[in-house]
Amino acid sequence: MRQTALSFGFLILAFLIIHRLSQYSYFRGFLSLELIISLFGVIFFALGLYFSKKYFWRQLGSAAAAQTAGQTGPAEGTVDEARIRELGISAREMEILSLIALGHSNLEIAEQLFLSESTIKKHVSSILVKLDARRRTQAVRVAKDLGILA
Repeated sequence: MRQTALSFGFLILAFLIIHRLSQYSYFRGFLSLELIISLFGVIFFALGLYFSKKYFWRQLGSAAAAQTAGQTGPAEGTVDEARIRELGISAREMEILSLIALGHSNLEIAEQLFLSESTIKKHVSSILVKLDARRRTQAVRVAKDLGILA
């Protein structure tokens, strides 16, 4: 938390310094207004790339690790294989259910599994029927309650 507060404090300080320098340069006639706006755009674009790389890709990496753990099979005793067979849920449906639990949309799941979006919709409908759920979030909650999803 302290590191985040310091990072944003330094960003604000840098922004204020750049702002003052651009004001000075504009009023002295060294820079045009278009150039100053372009410089700010480039700076904020670079900051956006930096924070995207720092935060988004870290979350994506942890989600991929969780998905990989789900594919190789979680620790013993956390998933009830007998219940999965009893409900008639296929391995592909379990894979899609785990991706739904990670918050992926149908399109994202389709791209990740190299399937069409309509195929994913059919699998999701089948999952909802087998788990007696109306929504995807309800299906995830029911699956966790039944012990078929870690």
